[in-house]
Amino acid sequence: MLGLTKRQAKGFVLTLEGILAPLASRIAKKAGLILPKKNSALILPCCPQEQGSLGDLTALESIAHALKEGGCEHVDLLRFGPDTSSVTIAGIDEQVTPPDDLRWHRIGGKFRLGLLLANYESYYAWGADVIDGVYGSAVPLAILRTVRLASMTGLDARILGFSWSTAPAPAICQEIDRLKHVAYCVREPFSKARFEKQTGRSAIQVADVAFLFHPSETSPGIQPIVRWLEEQSNSSNIVLGVNLSLFALGIQNEAEARGKVQMLAEALDSVKASIPNLKVLPVPHDIRESSKNIGDADLAEFLRLELQERSFGSIPSFPKSLCPSDVDCLVRRCDAVFAGRMHLSIAALRNCVPVLCMTYQDKFEGMLKLFELEDCALREDECVSETNISKRIANLITERDALSARIRNRLPYVKQLAERNFI
Repeated sequence: MLGLTKRQAKGFVLTLEGILAPLASRIAKKAGLILPKKNSALILPCCPQEQGSLGDLTALESIAHALKEGGCEHVDLLRFGPDTSSVTIAGIDEQVTPPDDLRWHRIGGKFRLGLLLANYESYYAWGADVIDGVYGSAVPLAILRTVRLASMTGLDARILGFSWSTAPAPAICQEIDRLKHVAYCVREPFSKARFEKQTGRSAIQVADVAFLFHPSETSPGIQPIVRWLEEQSNSSNIVLGVNLSLFALGIQNEAEARGKVQMLAEALDSVKASIPNLKVLPVPHDIRESSKNIGDADLAEFLRLELQERSFGSIPSFPKSLCPSDVDCLVRRCDAVFAGRMHLSIAALRNCVPVLCMTYQDKFEGMLKLFELEDCALREDECVSETNISKRIANLITERDALSARIRNRLPYVKQLAERNFI
């Protein structure tokens, strides 16, 4: 083709396809060849489902529920490709498999996806903490390109509830510069300010969609933990839920994990010396397998065993399978939570349970600001001191009633912000 290499020719065809694909979809709709489902929405998750976590499931269930409450009759989920595994998500009517991987390496992929998108009236991509490319650019670029195609096809297109870090990937900023007629819903004020400054685009101030989560039935496997929590309440014990995260603690391998867990156990021992009726429940919130051959569930089990060897008595273990409603059920029965995962922190705040957050990726601070709880953030460099951790946890516990009142006072406002994702 005009002296172009094979790679250059393919690039030219894909570029031309990006222009013609939405035009073809619009013509098909206008000619009546495609009739969009009435009051329909298509959701794209922030990552392939096999990479998902309980936080992802909580958010997707919240999105589906909010859309149906808002009048959507059909809410479907777009998978990332034919080989992507599916998981059950409450509120999703159908999981739609695109004919090609969303990274669009094959010629014709944009045409095929454009015709699929034309079956819907609105398109919602969940941005979360991946859209700025801090974990890599491939997936967020795929998300942004589907948003661009949806918008050009005539759908109401939105990127829901996302954070924006201090160092977004340049390729992501370039792709956003190409987007038009897209609503950007940023889930906390610091991210909104960074996003608008770095991209030049206006954004809508929202809160995380998970603040709209509606719990449903829990799994039978958590009933022993529920009974244990009820026993602690009846005995006037104070239960601290502890959620450890590889990211928040900067853990690279099992040796580091065990060292961090031991340090935290010693900090909790110090707290118990001043608060004798303290009990601790390690709570995992991520079901993904890690490339480090260790996950959040392993951290929870390491801590459980370490605490049982100290003065904390018997602590129930967690089942291997959990759903978002399980976590909600358990967290709301805790008196306070020390958390390394954002959506477990949100589960606590949603239930007016005070939380101390181990921060990372510039996303916790703004969320806490929504509740006027900036003093409930614990930076990564502050997690290396046993003395500092024990002091902050002790303060969290002793001030829990006042903190809970502050959360209860701000929660209606935060939920209103979360609803703005869909307005």
